[in-house]
Amino acid sequence: MFTRLGVGGSSRSYGVFLPKGGSGLTILPQTFEFDENKLAGSAIGTVVATDDVGVTSFLFTATGTGTSADSFFTIDNSGNLLITSLGVASVHNDYETLPNTIVYAITVGNAEADTAVADITLNTLNVDDTAPVLTSPTATGITEQAATAYCITDTAEGTMYMVLVPDGDAPSVAQIKLGQQSSGAAALASKSEVITSSGINIFPPISGLSVATSYEFFFVHTDTIGNDSLSATVGFTTLAEAPEPGELIGSSSISIQIAISL
Repeated sequence: MFTRLGVGGSSRSYGVFLPKGGSGLTILPQTFEFDENKLAGSAIGTVVATDDVGVTSFLFTATGTGTSADSFFTIDNSGNLLITSLGVASVHNDYETLPNTIVYAITVGNAEADTAVADITLNTLNVDDTAPVLTSPTATGITEQAATAYCITDTAEGTMYMVLVPDGDAPSVAQIKLGQQSSGAAALASKSEVITSSGINIFPPISGLSVATSYEFFFVHTDTIGNDSLSATVGFTTLAEAPEPGELIGSSSISIQIAISL
C-alpha cells in the first residue's frame, strides 16, 4: 500500500496486488496465425504464461475446462492449442468463409491457486487450395501391343501421374499416385512426370500389351502445395494382329479344280 498526495493536499491510497505466496503469475494477450484446411488434432500454437512457482493449468475461461465453449479448440496444461474435428468443419478453418479471427479468454493457474486471465486471438490464413484441372485424356499411337498416353493440365508445376489398368478398373486418386489398381495390386504400367508448364503432357509409350485387348489410362496431377486434381481417364483397345503377307485369313479353304483335255 502507498499514498499519493493529490491536488490541494488530498490523498488517495493505492494497492498493489500480488498473488498469494508472492507468486508472479502472468499471462499477456497473444495472437496466433494458422493456415486454413487444418486436420483434426493439428497444433495451432502454444500459449505462454510465467510464474515464480510454476504454471500448472491453462483453461478456457468461458468453460473452466480445456475445451472452448464452441468445442472448436482444446488447450492442455502446457498451453498447447489444438483444433478439434468440429473446429476443422467450422468457418475458422476456411479462409474464404468469414470471420477469419476469433478471440478466447484463457485462464492460467499455479499450485498456490492463483489465477490470471488474458485474451488470445486466432487468425486464419489463406493457402492455395485450388487443385489442377485435367482435360482431354487421350490414348494415341495405338498398335497391337503399344499405346501412348497424354493429358492436358491448366497448372504449370507439380507432378502428373499415370497408370494403365484393365478395362473397367477404377483406382482412387491415392492409388493412381501409388501406381496401383483399385485392388491395391500394382498397375499394369505406371509413370510420373514433373510438370514445368501447362498444356499437353505426353508420357513415354507403353509397350508389351496384349493384342485386341481393352485397357484404361488414368491420370492425376498434384501441385507443389499438395492439391490433387480429380482423376481423368480414357479407354482404348489395342489393334487386332494383322495377317502376314500371303497368310490365309480365317479357317476357310479354297479348292482349285484343273480340267485337262486329251
